[in-house]
Amino acid sequence: MKRLKPALALGLGLGAIYYASAEQALSKPKIPHSHHAELGGIVLMFGDDHMEISRAQKQAAILTLTLSDKFREPLAADLVNLEVTFVSGGKRTPLAVESSKTKPSLVTVRLPKGTDPGAVLEIKAPRKTPIRGQVSTQTPQRLLLSSLARPR
Repeated sequence: MKRLKPALALGLGLGAIYYASAEQALSKPKIPHSHHAELGGIVLMFGDDHMEISRAQKQAAILTLTLSDKFREPLAADLVNLEVTFVSGGKRTPLAVESSKTKPSLVTVRLPKGTDPGAVLEIKAPRKTPIRGQVSTQTPQRLLLSSLARPR
């Protein structure tokens, strides 16, 4: 009986450690994914979601925003509350976002005429309804327009 108590205590202690580490592993999985810009643009993060911003080919005034989830699978734009604001010289102008009819993860934004390259885009893209375990954020991301490559 004397030997059984320490063995039982050790077994319960190891079980608690295993349970705690399994619980921690479930709550924050390490998911390998890429932040590589597949379309030659710039990748921004909104919680777990990714957005690659690039200029449309041959049209400097049009930006394409491609959304993907934490696994870099396409994310339909209608799942996020997307807001794009053009900021230049202290003036803030909300920009219209147009969804693609053929590619649900793609939206386009038309910049104002005569855009200053020093202007900034302020973008918010929180999930409308985050799924369990999904990290979403209301925090806007700011992008200097001059950091985007010009179309060829």
